[in-house]
Amino acid sequence: MHRDPGTNLPVVIEDFVANSAMISSGLFEKDRYLNKDLKEYLGKLNGVEEVKNPSIMSNILLDIKNRLYYDQVDIKEFLNNENSPGAKIALNAILNYLSELKSRNILDFSMLESKFLKRLVSGKLNHFLKGIHVILVDEYQDTNLLQEKNIF
Repeated sequence: MHRDPGTNLPVVIEDFVANSAMISSGLFEKDRYLNKDLKEYLGKLNGVEEVKNPSIMSNILLDIKNRLYYDQVDIKEFLNNENSPGAKIALNAILNYLSELKSRNILDFSMLESKFLKRLVSGKLNHFLKGIHVILVDEYQDTNLLQEKNIF
């Protein structure tokens, strides 16, 4: 009801589908899942020497992507300032994942929250907001920056 005229309703995916999409578009693309630098980088983040399982690699990459979204970090700018080869590969895998989802009009949950904030800030949801008088937030201590911006 509150989307731009002529745009298709995006599909919001669950974690399982997001994991599969990250594996196929982020890790299998250019055989990234075989890259030693990426395996070691993800291993450091996971507290092991290296991560070899594509499913575990995908989960870590999705956690990184979510953290970047939740902390409102510009992924492309972050990539340009990153020196670690493993981190660059991880960020490029994430960018491939995002590009694939965008091309299919698909959103994961953090992307949905981000899109909602952009629409709030741009004033595109003013009509929607007129009917809201109170917002109750349970477990506020567990909100991230993105969610806090949406609330306020």
